[in-house]
Amino acid sequence: MKKIFDLLPVLLLAAGAGLITAGAALIWPPAGFLAAGALAILGGVLMIRGGENDHDKD
Repeated sequence: MKKIFDLLPVLLLAAGAGLITAGAALIWPPAGFLAAGALAILGGVLMIRGGENDHDKD
């Protein structure tokens, strides 16, 4: 159960990025690619910076 709880924020972020990209693509298809690229870069930056939360401490 702890593994699922640890993956939940990542899954929610990935789902949110996908939904934003799909919504932008519905308005103007090239905007979907732009949104996907921007969100991928942002996700990469956040992963590189890392971070520590209460669940990482054992």
